Amino acid sequence: MSRLAMGRLAMGRVGGLACLVLPLLATGAISMEPDPEVSTEAVLRCRIERETAGPMTTLRGIALARADAAGTYSLLVIKTGPGGTSRLQQGGRFQAVAGARTGLGEIRLSLEPQAGFEATLTLEVDGRRIGCKASVAPSTPL
Repeated sequence: MSRLAMGRLAMGRVGGLACLVLPLLATGAISMEPDPEVSTEAVLRCRIERETAGPMTTLRGIALARADAAGTYSLLVIKTGPGGTSRLQQGGRFQAVAGARTGLGEIRLSLEPQAGFEATLTLEVDGRRIGCKASVAPSTPL
């Protein structure tokens, strides 16, 4: 991966091809932004799923493949809030089976009031990058 790509990944700016973020916190705003430098190969797509139970939020990276594919993934979550900033990252090798959902990491975090996150999932297969991004902006007190 080039230094530019690594820098973009570190800054959480790698965009999305096919992102799905499930119901939002009532106080948060969601944003999904595509990055024109990310491959739009239709054989493999990714998404980030979000599940909330009380103050806990679970983010799951998902790969959806039309044909069998193997490569590497990186799931990066940057959380910001009143207590500061934390950076959580998972990654490794994966094999996606045609027509099936493939789980690619799971990160749990607590989203206290006035906290938000930016999540980026990047897949690399045969030298091509596929990515998606989801975020919840920190809420402001009323």
